Amino acid sequence: TAENGGARLWVESQQAVPVKSGVFSATLGSVSPLPTVVLEANQHWLAVSVRGPGDGSFAELNPRQRLDLKASSPTIPANPSAGPACAHNHFFEGWSGSNVFGLVISNTIAMPGPTFGLIVRANNPFPGPPMPGIPIAIQGETSSLNGVAGAFDNMGGGVALSVGGNGGGAEHATLRVNNTLTTTGMAAFLTNNSNFATANIYNSGAGDMLYLESNGGQFIYAVRDGAPDNPKFRVNGNGAAYADGGWQGAADFAELMITDDQTEAYGPGDVLVIGQFDRSVALSSEPYSTLVAGVYSTRPGFIGSAHVMENRREDEIPVAVIGIVPVKVSTENGPIRRGDLLVTSSTPGYAMRGINPPAGTILGKALEALDASRGTGLIQVLVTLQ
Repeated sequence: TAENGGARLWVESQQAVPVKSGVFSATLGSVSPLPTVVLEANQHWLAVSVRGPGDGSFAELNPRQRLDLKASSPTIPANPSAGPACAHNHFFEGWSGSNVFGLVISNTIAMPGPTFGLIVRANNPFPGPPMPGIPIAIQGETSSLNGVAGAFDNMGGGVALSVGGNGGGAEHATLRVNNTLTTTGMAAFLTNNSNFATANIYNSGAGDMLYLESNGGQFIYAVRDGAPDNPKFRVNGNGAAYADGGWQGAADFAELMITDDQTEAYGPGDVLVIGQFDRSVALSSEPYSTLVAGVYSTRPGFIGSAHVMENRREDEIPVAVIGIVPVKVSTENGPIRRGDLLVTSSTPGYAMRGINPPAGTILGKALEALDASRGTGLIQVLVTLQ
């Protein structure tokens, strides 16, 4: 008799009702005939409760649906805006449940292709409140400090949550999570019990893979085995990075420096000397040069610069000043043995074996040998300018 509460005038239970893609059809009165008090009324509400296989009790669907029945035409009037499930468009309505989780939606259909427990599409044509022009497909809220606004569990090999959209910046993101608490809580908390990555981020366009913004906290704070006071890797708000395990891979340190000539004239392994401009280098071309500056780094582990890396110039090259680096060498001063001190040679861009080299001319120590019959080659050198 009412949209909420009221007296029950009629009830029936139908079993084995087929459901396809969330849609079902049932004939009212097929089990228990509708009484006259219902058929003669102009206004009643239909309450529908459902119980799936294995469920212990029925769950009522909210809200109740209004019915206008006449004794001469005991059917639900047609509605041109009706969807496949009922004669309503459900704008600004919501579904809720009395379960401890609020509303539980599950998909137990086993099919070779993708199946979905719930598909939500948002289309907001209204420019003003209560929807300020941004469609929201799913919105979760909790008033409890220990509550969870939304939880998606994946017990198999499928996808627990799939969100697609045509986003346009932070204000029109495909997925947005906001924590309004200022002293506690997290906007997102991800857990994973599998052997695969907890998060996979892929961008097929030209945008940044990950954009981090902080108003005081650290950009990255990584711990292991739940030890929050012992971070293994972190990047603070000023951009300084700290790693307990050190930095693996290439081992040399290089500085970005401009070249006296076109950068195309230089290549990895070239021996370089101080150039004619400020903070510039050129190919070495004289033996025992005291202007020796380093080596064109093949794969620098660290790169230093007089400016931020985003402003790197096209005429700059990485000059290794310390570390283990592949170096072009010549045997013009005899074969090179492991441990030999190396200096610049008369061959442009090449080093050679030094014999009692003066201070200020030493490029580094050879870690590999080069036979005199080969003439020139590329060997590993411990660059230590002296």
